[in-house]
Amino acid sequence: EGSFVIIDRKSGEKREVSSLTQVAGMLGGVD
Repeated sequence: EGSFVIIDRKSGEKREVSSLTQVAGMLGGVD
């Protein structure tokens, strides 16, 4: 798996995550 960079909408900071599961969790999607 590659890594993904997402932008935190509240703080505007960029975060690098290593899995889509982490992305979904940060966005309040999936447990």
